[in-house]
Amino acid sequence: MKALITAPFSQSSYDRLAEHMEVELAGWGVDGEPMSRDVLLEKIKNVDIFISEMEFADKEVIDAGKNLKVIGSVRGTPFNIDAEYAKEKGIIPLYTPGRNAIGVAELTFFLMGELARHITKAHNYMKAGKWSADDEMSYIKFRGFELYGKRLGLVGLGAIGLKVAKLAQAFNMEVACYDPYIDKDCAAGHNIALVGLKELFATADFVSVHCKVTPETEGMIDYELLSSMKESAYFINTARSKITKEADIVRVLEEGRIAGAALDVFDEEPLNPDHPFLKLDNAFVVPHIGGATDEVIDHHSAIITADLIRFVKGEKPKFIV
Repeated sequence: MKALITAPFSQSSYDRLAEHMEVELAGWGVDGEPMSRDVLLEKIKNVDIFISEMEFADKEVIDAGKNLKVIGSVRGTPFNIDAEYAKEKGIIPLYTPGRNAIGVAELTFFLMGELARHITKAHNYMKAGKWSADDEMSYIKFRGFELYGKRLGLVGLGAIGLKVAKLAQAFNMEVACYDPYIDKDCAAGHNIALVGLKELFATADFVSVHCKVTPETEGMIDYELLSSMKESAYFINTARSKITKEADIVRVLEEGRIAGAALDVFDEEPLNPDHPFLKLDNAFVVPHIGGATDEVIDHHSAIITADLIRFVKGEKPKFIV
């Protein structure tokens, strides 16, 4: 059995997988450039398994893979593979949910710390040589607040949301959650209050989004919800922009209805240089770096390798799209 892997892949997972099949690493994961269409269409003719992060496995690619039995995306949202068409062809589509759960959860918490303590503003102030005896006392200029005892409201309690909750609880924050698919006993077992969406937004000091984009969640967070937050509260989104109405976030920030927002995801990426988020003092933005850690490669390599070995052994893979 032959596998073509164009995703970044850890050596340990490669060694483990190579015990069960012939493995070729190429493309994006090797040289940082997506494999050309022509090369991919040629290479996929002779493999049983294709795993990708950047290269697209659409209908044309799938049809070219006459021996394909499995395709996989090392992403939590496998937009780069046509999973439904693969299933029609009898090909198993795999993905790697939770590969970036730790990285995104940690970034979320760091953003809370940034909003509370104005770390970047203080850093830039010093780098600009503005800290002097003649200026306003830095103790007053950059005074923030403690996370201790504050209420964190999570929209979604999946792998990422739960990790954020545990980090918050380590700082003695009170954690509440809105998730219609989680029962109260499960939430209570993690010392998390399960509440309605309106109550969550109205009572939290921070609201952080950690749910998937679905027909139910798309555009769910709008002006009405955002403007119901406390004026001292902050909104954080490290999930997907489509869960919100981005123009409504801009509006509540411009109107000063909330204290601020920290965002890692946007309707259009990269963000337009003229976007209001880049001009608003109460918007803290980063360029979609939630999953940008070295360890994410280890995580997705291990997840996909375990499923491929299950497949080779005649077992059902765990993470089928």
